[in-house]
Amino acid sequence: MTSLEDFGVRGWPPLREIARDEHGSVICPVHGTPIDYSYGRIDVPVVRLADEELRDAFDDGVMTVRSFGYRSPSDILIPETTDGPDASDYSSRWVGVRAEYTVGEHWIPVRTADLPESERDRADDTDDDRETDVANWVEDECDIYIGRADDGDGSEVHLLNADVDQRGWLGNPYPAEQYGRDEAVGMFTKALLRELEQRPALRTALVERCRGKTLGCLCGCANSDDKRCHGEVIARVVDDLLVRPEDGGRE
Repeated sequence: MTSLEDFGVRGWPPLREIARDEHGSVICPVHGTPIDYSYGRIDVPVVRLADEELRDAFDDGVMTVRSFGYRSPSDILIPETTDGPDASDYSSRWVGVRAEYTVGEHWIPVRTADLPESERDRADDTDDDRETDVANWVEDECDIYIGRADDGDGSEVHLLNADVDQRGWLGNPYPAEQYGRDEAVGMFTKALLRELEQRPALRTALVERCRGKTLGCLCGCANSDDKRCHGEVIARVVDDLLVRPEDGGRE
């Protein structure tokens, strides 16, 4: 049996708006069946981008760009949306581009690194000015690992028992599986602020190693929009609480 793909024609799944059932669960707009969340990552076809000049700027062979959203059993893509070209609600490494849905157009977040070089001037890539970001250590491009680590003897290395040279030095000592995610993040916040008061080396390391970087965590909330990852606490502390001496403040 032959198909259009045998003749070099490639079909792309249409982009649809998010549909929900009476319980608020995301469902396939065609089949009405629940959709598994893809941990925020989907590949959006370049041909679905609404800006013709942007589409033409991509090199031959570049078929997709990275975004956030859902994927249905029938392979219909349902991206999350943003208000416009500024996608800072996701991170400084994402910008908004217009995409063609089955009805109308919407702005969706796209990773800046996926855009043609001529289109990247909307994002500032300098570490000094870029906000600290949080992403998934396995799925994304990250600079600093902030999860727990194994010390080789079966014990976990984390914020409370590691120095800044050990892998796991920013890990959350309070697992969400044990305490619940909200409680685990809350307990980490208190512990981090306490440690910052007592450990000058930790304050210095956070500023020098983490500011303007992408922090990589292993939890499913990393790089999603619910902000319930302890990495979000670290990012806000680094960007808003700790100030370099040369900026007129104190560490």
